[in-house]
Amino acid sequence: MTLLPIYQNLRARILECMGDIIGTYSFEQGDIVPAIAIDDRGIYPPAGTKVQGLEVSIIPAVAANSKPLIGGCLIDHQSKLILKQWDSAGDTLEATIRLTGVLGNRINIGPRILPVSSIGNIESRTITFFDAQILRL
Repeated sequence: MTLLPIYQNLRARILECMGDIIGTYSFEQGDIVPAIAIDDRGIYPPAGTKVQGLEVSIIPAVAANSKPLIGGCLIDHQSKLILKQWDSAGDTLEATIRLTGVLGNRINIGPRILPVSSIGNIESRTITFFDAQILRL
């Protein structure tokens, strides 16, 4: 059994509540899609992709613990939501507020890393998301 459906559901919920502020990925072949991805290998978006506006990366199960149950197990896991604002006129504040509404008290909000124009970095913030699932065996 995989946790992927959980993250696909989370992606859909985030897109529903933040669709109007999420930026875009423009791929080399011309496709343009919302800039939200489940990225468990650190390779998305692929090289050559242009990112505009707010990007949301969901990094699944960066830490997990399991507890045996009769007929299954309980998995407590932590995941990361990484917000990156590629627009110098934008920020991550509205996205953070909206994510708090979607995820409630199951998150730990990291510091807002502000852009420094002299080194050309972007504004970013990491949010740790805590969840638990019962997996039937």
